[in-house]
Amino acid sequence: MFKFFCFASVFLLCSCSSTPVALYSDPNINSSEIVTITNKCDATCKNTIKQQLGADSHYQMSEGLLLEVNGKQGTWQVRNGKAFNSSTHGGLIVKVKEGKTELVIDHNSQLVIGKPERISVDLVGGHTYVVGRMRVERIRMAYYEWFPVVFDATENKLIYGNPKQDSSKQ
Repeated sequence: MFKFFCFASVFLLCSCSSTPVALYSDPNINSSEIVTITNKCDATCKNTIKQQLGADSHYQMSEGLLLEVNGKQGTWQVRNGKAFNSSTHGGLIVKVKEGKTELVIDHNSQLVIGKPERISVDLVGGHTYVVGRMRVERIRMAYYEWFPVVFDATENKLIYGNPKQDSSKQ
């Protein structure tokens, strides 16, 4: 039984780790031009995003699924396509070249009404960006909406995430 427990623990730890996915083709690219996209956001990160949004207790920041980056899909089969991170462990590290970047993010929740969102953001080389979703409770414990969030963890600022930016409301 102890061997099984040890094996299961190692398996779970390994399945939660993320291998970076490089989505640029130039092998000679300068590291200062590379952007890191992740979905790992600790409590401080989440609180900062909520403060910058002016969000109240009806808002909950969590991991979303990154389905596409500049037209390239991930490899994990999920409900609404193929993601770079699985809906089970959620780990995500994607490396792209700086500049205008198109992302497709999904909400990754059974309780949320909505479909994947396509957004365009300008990403700065050398920075790390957190992508996620903000779930908004509209009817207590019954009806939720969502919108994608992109947070520049290097500069500690929200670059996309205003509910008014939600394309389904424009």
